[in-house]
Amino acid sequence: MKKEFKGFTLIEVLLYLAMLAVFVVVISTFWQGLLDITEKGKAMNTVNTEGQFIMTKVLQRIRESDSITSPIAGNSSSTLNLTYTNVNLNPTIFDLSSGSLMLSEGPNPFSSLNSPDVIISEVVFSNNSGLDSKGLVRVQFNVSFKNPDGRSNLNYSQTFYGSASIR
Repeated sequence: MKKEFKGFTLIEVLLYLAMLAVFVVVISTFWQGLLDITEKGKAMNTVNTEGQFIMTKVLQRIRESDSITSPIAGNSSSTLNLTYTNVNLNPTIFDLSSGSLMLSEGPNPFSSLNSPDVIISEVVFSNNSGLDSKGLVRVQFNVSFKNPDGRSNLNYSQTFYGSASIR
């Protein structure tokens, strides 16, 4: 008795390989899209978290200060100089330097308020103090995610606004 072996024809093998290739392409495209969305979310989260932290820190220091040395009332600057009666905090200076917002309190050297993951730009401190107020400062700055590779999904920036008055 002769046994017949049943196998795949060349056409069937090619058809299955084509279906497998389409499946792999669809899955890899989906996976790449998911990775892009995840990275964009990380960039947005980093920018927003750091921007909120910096704004909170600056506004807190303004509220706790005794007076505003620079900019003078009615003017704007990229540097904010606050005075305190506390020697350890006097003077407190915020200054933009090489993409970082720097803070110096009293005799301490400048330190960066932001991480190396973001770039700070367009910093404007506007002294809007009136004759009858201790001091009112409007703060504005831009935070951008550092994207050395130039990948479009990591391009994200946000402008932050806030104001505080001396108590």
